[in-house]
Amino acid sequence: MSIRIGLFTIVVDDYDEAIDHYTKALGFELVEDLDQGDKRWVVVRPPGAETGIVLAAADGEQQRAAIGNQTGGRVGFFLYTDDFEREHSRMLRADVTFLETPRTEAYGTVAVFQDDYGNKWDLLEPRGDGVIRTTMDRTIAASPETVFDLLTTPDGLVRWWPSTADIDLRVGGAYHFHWEGPDVHLRGEVTAVEAPSLFAYTWSWDHEETPPGDVRIELRDEDGSTALHLEHTASTTDEAGDHRAGWEHFLARLAEVAEEPR
Repeated sequence: MSIRIGLFTIVVDDYDEAIDHYTKALGFELVEDLDQGDKRWVVVRPPGAETGIVLAAADGEQQRAAIGNQTGGRVGFFLYTDDFEREHSRMLRADVTFLETPRTEAYGTVAVFQDDYGNKWDLLEPRGDGVIRTTMDRTIAASPETVFDLLTTPDGLVRWWPSTADIDLRVGGAYHFHWEGPDVHLRGEVTAVEAPSLFAYTWSWDHEETPPGDVRIELRDEDGSTALHLEHTASTTDEAGDHRAGWEHFLARLAEVAEEPR
């Protein structure tokens, strides 16, 4: 026995304008466009997908009132991709309206966008490896060399993060950070280092029994400032939430220290 959803309908106000939007801005394929006399049978679908969307021109006031509000203002449609960054960038270039910046959830990387009719969609790259990734981006008004020094040297680290720091800055080298107030210890191993653009390491608290995580920090020069991209893995949503809250605080502190006048 086989059962599946073959088609669903989105109500629009004009066939040709809808085809233009869904094929050009959203990147769908036009599968069918048949003249049926008083109406047309128009079907589009994402490349490689089986389920298609019938673009139906509204007929009457009741249908026109439903344009852009078929799900009462909720996100009603979910567009999956295997490369969120690629599709997000392409859609921005096509002037698709995103209602939020990309965010990392337990189920994947997601951002809500709105089609030309007001329908809300999720652009979503699902996570398939069971790992939860927290990603964060910051711009710091200091050079990558300055930021890298604050991230990787004991003297730099204690200015914004732990009370004491020991680090063997080479791949395979060990590090140990200690906070005196709560008396907690963070340990791990350097997994990648390329001055002044990349620093990656494992992450394990002495007082927690969760599996070790991984941190990867990339730095890129932007006209004398530093674009910082951070990714931190976790095994639970609670742990990922703690990571985000901690990094929100300490990345702000890192920027404050990096931007201090010399």
